[in-house]
Amino acid sequence: MVADEHFQANADVDLLDGVGKVASARYIQVQAARLMCIKQVALKEKENVILKEENAELKVKVSEERKDAEVSKKAHGFEMFAAAWDRAKAQANCCPWVSFEKMDPVKVVYNGELADDDQVPAEGSDDHNPAE
Repeated sequence: MVADEHFQANADVDLLDGVGKVASARYIQVQAARLMCIKQVALKEKENVILKEENAELKVKVSEERKDAEVSKKAHGFEMFAAAWDRAKAQANCCPWVSFEKMDPVKVVYNGELADDDQVPAEGSDDHNPAE
């Protein structure tokens, strides 16, 4: 009998003998559906593990990029400070009679005088003559 070959529990064999072929076919379908659900759950768990690993890798990458951005931000700040310092120093050298309170860090020295940035020609142009 089919039940003797596929089921190990005596209670299952007795149940199948009692209910006939239709019930046993239905029982096998239910068991197959359960196995499919278990298989799908296992696949989802495996997928979840893979996604967690990818998430951890991305967190590390974002952390590294954030550190790099912070270093770049600090370097940019130092560059801006140096440029402003150079401007202030050029202004002080250009106008020794002017007190430091009246100095404007937004202005630049151009041809020996203080000027706004937008009044100074671009560095690559023919009109550009930077202060010394």
